[in-house]
Amino acid sequence: MKNYIVAVLLSLCVVATAFARPALIGHRGSYWGVENSAEAFIAGAEAGYQYLETDVKVAGDGTFILIHDDDTERLGGNLDILSATIDELKAETYTQTRGGVTYTGKICTLEEYLQICKDYGCIPFIELKWADGINNNDCSNLGRMVETVIEYGFGDEAIINTSMRNCLKYVRDNYPDFKLMFLCNTNWESNFDWCVENNIGAYIQTGCFDKETVVQFHEQDLPVGVWTVNTEANYKIYGNYGCDFIAVDYLKTDNLPELDPFAPLVPNRIDYPDHRGIVQEEYAPELEGVDGMPADGVKKVLIYGDRCYQLKTDGTLTVLVKPAGSGGTRAASAARVAGGVSDIALSADGVLFAAAASADGVALLRYGDEGFSEFLSLDDAVASTPVCVSGASDSGLYVYYMGTDAVRRLEFYDEGDGEPQSAYLRSNMCEGLEAVALAVSPFDRDNVLVKRADGSFAEYSFDREGLDLSLFMDVPEEVFPVEQSMIHPFRYGAALYALSVRRDDAGKAVFRMVDITGGFQSAEVVSQEIVPFEDGGEGYLAGFGDVENGFIYLYLYDSSAGLARYVIEGEEPEGNIGEVDFRLEKLWSFTDNEGNAPEHIDGSNAQQGGAYKGYFYINDCADKLIYVYGKDGLAGTLPGGSGWGAACDDAGNVIVRDDKNAGNSHILMIYPSGVMPGDDVEAVRLEFDLLDSGQTNFISASGDVLGDGGYVYFYPNGQTVVNMVEIANGEVVDILRSGELSILSSTAGYVIPYRNNPENWLYMVRNNGIYEYNGTDAGLLVGGSSTRPPLRNSTCGAEYFLLSSHEIVIYNSGANYKGGFTIKDLTENVYVESVSPIGSKGYEEGGNYSVSNWMFAEKIDAGSYYLYQYCPANGIAVYRFWDANYVPDGGVEAVAVDERLSVYPNPAADVLHIDTAEPVSDVAVYSMSGAEVLRIEGESVRQIDVSGLPAGMYVLKADGKVARFVKKF
Repeated sequence: MKNYIVAVLLSLCVVATAFARPALIGHRGSYWGVENSAEAFIAGAEAGYQYLETDVKVAGDGTFILIHDDDTERLGGNLDILSATIDELKAETYTQTRGGVTYTGKICTLEEYLQICKDYGCIPFIELKWADGINNNDCSNLGRMVETVIEYGFGDEAIINTSMRNCLKYVRDNYPDFKLMFLCNTNWESNFDWCVENNIGAYIQTGCFDKETVVQFHEQDLPVGVWTVNTEANYKIYGNYGCDFIAVDYLKTDNLPELDPFAPLVPNRIDYPDHRGIVQEEYAPELEGVDGMPADGVKKVLIYGDRCYQLKTDGTLTVLVKPAGSGGTRAASAARVAGGVSDIALSADGVLFAAAASADGVALLRYGDEGFSEFLSLDDAVASTPVCVSGASDSGLYVYYMGTDAVRRLEFYDEGDGEPQSAYLRSNMCEGLEAVALAVSPFDRDNVLVKRADGSFAEYSFDREGLDLSLFMDVPEEVFPVEQSMIHPFRYGAALYALSVRRDDAGKAVFRMVDITGGFQSAEVVSQEIVPFEDGGEGYLAGFGDVENGFIYLYLYDSSAGLARYVIEGEEPEGNIGEVDFRLEKLWSFTDNEGNAPEHIDGSNAQQGGAYKGYFYINDCADKLIYVYGKDGLAGTLPGGSGWGAACDDAGNVIVRDDKNAGNSHILMIYPSGVMPGDDVEAVRLEFDLLDSGQTNFISASGDVLGDGGYVYFYPNGQTVVNMVEIANGEVVDILRSGELSILSSTAGYVIPYRNNPENWLYMVRNNGIYEYNGTDAGLLVGGSSTRPPLRNSTCGAEYFLLSSHEIVIYNSGANYKGGFTIKDLTENVYVESVSPIGSKGYEEGGNYSVSNWMFAEKIDAGSYYLYQYCPANGIAVYRFWDANYVPDGGVEAVAVDERLSVYPNPAADVLHIDTAEPVSDVAVYSMSGAEVLRIEGESVRQIDVSGLPAGMYVLKADGKVARFVKKF
């Protein structure tokens, strides 16, 4: 289990930044008055809403008036807006009952509304409704409306939003600096590129997006608003998504819940890119090699790929090749700059930069094949300035450095000729801050990690508008001690890690791998202590992480001892790793369309089931029986439960709920794998309390709950967390809670487990997309709709698995609730197969009162799966899904032996070296399917040319020993 070394360190960690809460928008003014009336606007202003939203239309006489509808009938009038004059409209009195209170009011003009905004210090948020001269076909009145807003002094602040793209384009073309937002729901995705092209934010309906959507827009410097939120729970959800604006009707502004300070940050995936991987609760790094290369006077060390850059205090830079691999590290080159180098930094694409004294002060140098060359001058830099860079060297580069009284940032853009050009110089005052080292934060490119003169670390927020540098958060010394020279994070799966290092009493370097996904202040140790060097000392300490093909490589540096490399083996590819040929065939079925659907699968009572080894186990909560079906039909029944939820774990144990409680207390019945009607077997009964309450109609399971251990997953209604019941040998071991998820659950929330790993699964709520959880909320995997018919529908149920190293997801498609589904290859982003509905019964009387179509994948071998389908009321079906290119005979097992051989570099692009004391002979290389692809015969083989091999994983065999290696692109 994870070791929570910093419980809640907010008492130890200063959070000094003024966290920017989302701005609240009073929807049509507020709930306290007739909508869009002066009274509603004033009440919204007095409630503390920063923006007042309204709907603009054009009256028959050309007056801009504020109303949502095309007529006044809903508010008690009888006029059509298109033909009525302002005098006629003003003569009407409108009534509206809201929250049990009846309000009266008059129609409001645009000018009156703008004056209210001006008087009460609010900002206009104007929605364009289809009106005369304000529509996609005619924008003749739109310029006049915008000019009116500008006349009232809101040209720099007001926001116009609408779903009418032509109107937004008109404003953008004629008023290029005006703030615009696109009104949308799930169609934000298909309009994203258009929004980026036209510098337009997104104003999205609740339930139609997640945090990753906000990040996607924020990465393009575009704002996101959400409509409409009226509960503190939803305010917290969308606030923690990082939304810039939240539209409300009546939400009170006092005592709003605290939000995650990381919510508005844009994760820095430029310098810390994503890497696919299966996140674990704990890791066990294995030593690969140690290079004993102690050095005096080391000032800084950086690692990128197979290069280790070592800067000494005398300004000498040594470049070391193939750090900590078999065969030893060797120096490739060395360089020294007259006047000395104060610091070095690496760009996202691995280009080395250095700050060095120059005739004009301090210069930024760039390192290349010919050594250092001057890149530009660092104006006002202190002589010993630390430096860090963010972004690629040829585009979008940031350079941070210390000025005499400020942190400065140079920003570059690509001129198109391949040479970066200076675009901006920004400064943040930072009186009293003495920084000895800088690094760009993984949480946001605008945040800088600073090592201060006292040795402590802190994260600061750089403001692009040129304000003072603000302290975002102190980094706890309990996790990252003062003797650690710098922190170097890296991503794996959806998690973010770094290495912590300290010296023990003997001076030995002691490293630990730390999960910092939730921020430095909530770090969790995820490995045992690592002591790579026998001797202790003093000097530079740092740890680095890298990810290649699912493997984590840790580089542990101690200037008094050397450099060590450890590896954490990820999931190795199984089966075919080359070109795939996926196919699907139906094996057998009993369905509504065929006229032979089973009798006891009605959607009201038999809402869920499981499947294993050719049999379906479907629980009917009305008669409390489990109906068992196979290819020959009904095999009989078992005593069942009173709840709807039913599932099989990976081992085939049958699990049903024996309650419908909406609270915390629940009961499970568990039958052993392979149980059949007539067996003299009683179910194990387990009673337990979940951590979170809420009705949970559907469950899922993984592992072996009657054996070594597994989990049963509950996603309670109204919660944004999943509860996982850990069960082993038929007994409850623990109740776990996930991190916060993107979507609020309903009674149709559901988890799709993966590999019995409580840190890795998918989840869904019926009307929303399919989301990924990978140690933390990893965001949207399959959206609310797909781009290719049949669209993903609102039916609950999905499946996910790996086949031939490809990620496969199955989602429901076609008509709701009738049993159609689509298989998608996520790795190649292609649709493999769409299956038509197996039945005709929708959610209707006499039809299917369930909202689900359940899919279960059961592995046959490395190249194929059985797919089981249960669609309540519509039938059951079994399919075989396989990769026709998989060759099971003569595979890797034919060459596998116990003894391992060491090779490097791994991955390799051209030449692969074999690390043995004596040369080997008769070297053979096999693909993962077992085919011999290369053979070198001779008595003195130390290296082989693999440049001609396709990218992928291979097995090398020589002198009875084997090694796996990856041929990279």
